[in-house]
Amino acid sequence: MLRTHPSGEVENSDSIQGEPSNAFPGPDEPFASQDRAVGVLFYQTKQGFFLPYHSLQSMDFTATRIALEFPQETVVITGRGLHGLALGIARQSIARIVEQGDRGSTAATSIVRIRRIPKGDEVAADLAPDSP
Repeated sequence: MLRTHPSGEVENSDSIQGEPSNAFPGPDEPFASQDRAVGVLFYQTKQGFFLPYHSLQSMDFTATRIALEFPQETVVITGRGLHGLALGIARQSIARIVEQGDRGSTAATSIVRIRRIPKGDEVAADLAPDSP
């Protein structure tokens, strides 16, 4: 049996998309955390993707680069002040990460770029640790 909305009206998908909680997050907040996050939503300009924590195989990080290894791809995050983000990922509490670009933010943490690299297409320069 199909259930209908109690008022008898069909919920309009445009009303769902228009809600602020369903909009792409702004670049002013580089990442957000929550208790018991099941994975990470990565937001890039006008697109996003989700990867679950249970498939995260390893993480390599420095102050300016985080590389996350998943079975099908590697996600490389570059920016500055990424230590707090790396700790949140290790605790599996980060729910979303927002690419901010070269806006020159004055915030302590700035995520300049999020890059997805499919397995087999790794570029050594993107995965190599930063040189001292």
